Amino acid sequence: MDKALKRNEILRHQVELNRIKQNGRRIVGSVLYLCYNPAVRPSRRVAFLLSRGIKNAVKRNRLKRHLREIYRTHKNWFPRGYDYLIHATPSAAGLKFRQLLKHTEDLTRKLSNDYQSD
Repeated sequence: MDKALKRNEILRHQVELNRIKQNGRRIVGSVLYLCYNPAVRPSRRVAFLLSRGIKNAVKRNRLKRHLREIYRTHKNWFPRGYDYLIHATPSAAGLKFRQLLKHTEDLTRKLSNDYQSD
């Protein structure tokens, strides 16, 4: 399986993000939220949204890099055919990589339960 994060896997347009926010389902964790909506394409796409409460740019960028890396290496946690919006709260900025990985794993476990119940 190719683990690279390709350009066409990243949601970039505000219209697409708004569609996910308004029409998508939401799974809430303690430091992360996951919104997802059926995709137009059969692939999976993702966007990362960080709270404006994370004032320090270094922390904000590190958190975004960590989230991208977690998604890139664990794409199989996210079912195909959906667009995902991963939203991090300000409290996520203080977490180590392994803690963030654990929170993401917990969210995707809830996602798989939600996905199977449909």
